[in-house]
Amino acid sequence: MNKRYKNLPALVMLVLCLFSFASSMAEPVQQQKPLKIYDDWGGDFSLSDHNGFPLNLSDFAGKVVLLNFGYTHCPDICPSTMFNMKRVVKKLGNDADKLQVLFITLDPERDHADRLRTYVEYFNPGFIALTGSVDEITKVAKKYGTKFKKEEFDDEGNYSIAHNAIIYLIDQQGRIRTFFRINASAQDLVGGVRQLLAE
Repeated sequence: MNKRYKNLPALVMLVLCLFSFASSMAEPVQQQKPLKIYDDWGGDFSLSDHNGFPLNLSDFAGKVVLLNFGYTHCPDICPSTMFNMKRVVKKLGNDADKLQVLFITLDPERDHADRLRTYVEYFNPGFIALTGSVDEITKVAKKYGTKFKKEEFDDEGNYSIAHNAIIYLIDQQGRIRTFFRINASAQDLVGGVRQLLAE
C-alpha cells in the first residue's frame, strides 16, 4: 500500500469526529422556558368592536391573542405595527386561525366604527378593532399598564396621542404571558405564539 494512504482510514475517522463535534457546537439543543404569567396586569374587559357589537376578551378563550393600543391617525408606529401583525399571520400558516389580533383605539373621539373597520381590514380582514367611551378605554389601558395623552393641538384642533408602544401576548386563558416591544420582529412574535400553542 502506498505510504501516503496508509493512515487514510484513521484520518477519515478523525475528520468525521471533528465535523460531528463542530456541528453539535454550532446547533446546541435549546429548551424554551415556560412563559411567565402576569397576573398583576391585564384581564378581561368589555368594549365594542368595529361593527358596533359588544365584545369581551374572554370571547376569544381558546385562542392566542396579540393585543396593542393605538389610533388610526398615527403616522408611523401604529401602521408599521399592524403591518408586522399581518406578517405574523402569514408566517403562522395553518395555525393562523388559532390567533386573534386586537387593536384598541386610544382615540375614540375620531376613530369611529367605520374608520376603524376600514383601518384594520386594510391589514387583514380577520383583525378586530375595539372602541368605547374615553372612560372605558382609559380603564382598560390602565389594567394593561398603557399610558396615553393627547398632545400637539394645532389651530385646526388636530392632535397626536403619546402612548406606550407595547404588544401584549395573551394566552388561551386570557392571561398576559409576554410584553413585546413595538419593534419586535414578526419572527419573535410568531415564536411566542407558537410556544403558547404548544403548551
